[in-house]
Amino acid sequence: MTNAELISEAQAFVKTSPLLDAYTVTTLYKDISEIDGGQDAAEAMLNNWLTAFKEKQHENFAFENFWNQPIHPAIQAAFDAEKAKAQTKSTIFEACKHIATQNGWGQKQEATLKTATVQDFEWTIRTLEASDLRVFMLKFLEMCVQAEHYKKNFGSATDNFLVACRNIYSDQTAPRLSKLIDLLLKDAKLQSQLNPPSAAAPEFLPDQ
Repeated sequence: MTNAELISEAQAFVKTSPLLDAYTVTTLYKDISEIDGGQDAAEAMLNNWLTAFKEKQHENFAFENFWNQPIHPAIQAAFDAEKAKAQTKSTIFEACKHIATQNGWGQKQEATLKTATVQDFEWTIRTLEASDLRVFMLKFLEMCVQAEHYKKNFGSATDNFLVACRNIYSDQTAPRLSKLIDLLLKDAKLQSQLNPPSAAAPEFLPDQ
């Protein structure tokens, strides 16, 4: 086959690459990119695979390359990012529980909460068991009331927590959790934070 014919064959993998495993995509990328003029097709195939991977929901993502097979650096980076995200989700409650029970924190707790996103907080609130949710919500609401005191150590953690609460409160598919958040924020005098951003009190200050 000529190079042009090989590239034409390679184009078929651009759309179907999300159906392939990481090892196969890595091998195909290497083979296709070595064809004279095949680099564009190889990049398109890889990018399509990465896009599909990032769009999927990965609960408790884990990947172990037991046989140490070659993995394209971009794919490995995507795997590492997803593993880090899963680790953050699994430890955000642990960080909060440590602060609540030890009345203090260390570098591990600071790093966890500083990097926690709105989505991390929302996932945590939605998935915690009732007893753990009580600890988590009460401690974070206490931190929100004194937000300025915690910003130096935890960055935008209290802000992200309140945005997550607002998102869940507005979710009509979770009425019980929405009502719980409404009651808890009302009790903490933070109920105004459930309003849209344009109407919310600045910097998540407690209601006066």
